[in-house]
Amino acid sequence: MIKNSISTAGMSRADWLRARQNGIGGSDAPALVLPYDVYKWHRPADVYNSKVSEPDEISPLACRVGSYLESFVAGLFTEATGFRVHKLNRILISPEHPFMFANIDRKLCGENIGLEIKTTEVYNDRKFTEDEYPYQYYVQMQHYMAVTGWEKWYLAALIGNKRFVWYEVPRNDEDIAQIIETESKFWNDIVVPRNTEELGSAKNGRGKACKNMHRLYIMTEGSPIPLMLSLPPTSLKAFQNYRLSTLAAKLLNAIIRVLYPYCTLHRVNVGRMKTPDGRWFSTGVPAGYPDLSGYRKSDGRAVYIECKVKPNKPTVKQLEFITRAKESGCLAAVCYSPEEALRLVLPVDSDFVSNDEQF
Repeated sequence: MIKNSISTAGMSRADWLRARQNGIGGSDAPALVLPYDVYKWHRPADVYNSKVSEPDEISPLACRVGSYLESFVAGLFTEATGFRVHKLNRILISPEHPFMFANIDRKLCGENIGLEIKTTEVYNDRKFTEDEYPYQYYVQMQHYMAVTGWEKWYLAALIGNKRFVWYEVPRNDEDIAQIIETESKFWNDIVVPRNTEELGSAKNGRGKACKNMHRLYIMTEGSPIPLMLSLPPTSLKAFQNYRLSTLAAKLLNAIIRVLYPYCTLHRVNVGRMKTPDGRWFSTGVPAGYPDLSGYRKSDGRAVYIECKVKPNKPTVKQLEFITRAKESGCLAAVCYSPEEALRLVLPVDSDFVSNDEQF
């Protein structure tokens, strides 16, 4: 448990709001890290005002409903995963950066892993796919991992009271470093000295940030017009890492599709299972185990494929596994495209060409 913390047991809402004024919390982080094009709900000026003004003790109805449903959504998460969770009833404070705090929704029992719970309207349903969820949630959970030092978080979301989804979110130290840098500058250069000029003169405190914006043009399927995103330097790398993770999932699915006629492949999943007598146990594979494993249908030869999206590179353990598999006579490789996977499993003289998506 983190030594620096404040108990919230029996704390009034007014005292809780005043405690939040002593630093930057997870719900503040997206407004500071993400550009206006990506996250419009709160801006740096809003965060600043919440720290220096008298707090509003009246909670909006949507927030009250979300708080009321937290226990229900936590129960859905336990049903889906087998992980038991509990309230922490503490405001956790970063020992290295005392202006950063975390008021987390739940903690997994017996493990240093957190759970972020969200309830949202049905019109946000399209933002939750197999591999993607709203980016502000990602920033919020990375902030929590920066404060706690924990290696993993879970996200559980109830969408329009009609669909429940959950995601596993690993720690990303590069993104965390950027979050800490951004929040440190905001707290020490703006909040502490009450330096409102640094917020900029434009609406919502965007004047300063707009001077060094990067523009990304993203082509979407079925549309001839690209989507434009304007990102400040502090957000660009984090956004790129997020996009790479979604591209990696698409690559993996594309490889499974093109190899289906030739191979039986299985994705590697890590999780928990229940025995017939009701006991839960963890399952998993050693570090470095490839994303896909299986066999070639024509001769039963083992196949191992580590999927990567450039510029990502395999880890030392991943390379060691691939090397040992090759030495044992298996078909094994690190693949950056469906074509590379085809070349791995098809005969050398094959003229098969994939028309699948390029990565």
